[in-house]
Amino acid sequence: MISFYYGAKKYGSIKNTVKIAEITGFALGGIFLAAGWFGADILVSIFGVETEAIRQLAVKGIGLFFIGYLFMGINFIDMSYYQSVAYIKPSIGITLFRGFILLEIALVILPIWLGTTGVWLALPVAEGLTATFLLVFARQGVMNRKLESQGY
Repeated sequence: MISFYYGAKKYGSIKNTVKIAEITGFALGGIFLAAGWFGADILVSIFGVETEAIRQLAVKGIGLFFIGYLFMGINFIDMSYYQSVAYIKPSIGITLFRGFILLEIALVILPIWLGTTGVWLALPVAEGLTATFLLVFARQGVMNRKLESQGY
């Protein structure tokens, strides 16, 4: 939709679509987070974990790991936005930061501070930092400037 609106120079429609998509992504992230918190036992049982210690670790880990779903939607929407308006560098940057750079930094630092919990929280922290940056800076900076330069 964003590519279509961009080609049609309907910049207000782009802005509305992004807002709706971000709200929807955040809401779906909340649903996945709830599924991880309240359904972790079921998810772990699907994989047939036999020892209680591993089961407890996995249940705890799923609850922590699924926090990342709150932010993934926003990150994917913004990546898609930049691709759709042929602004590829920010899209690649988002991919690199959330999937490699911030994730690797979190995987090195968080376990030192938090032990195994830090491993589980590495992805949510990387996703959360990326989403925060995008919501604070991209919304006021690159995204709006890109539209303004097109007459929005």
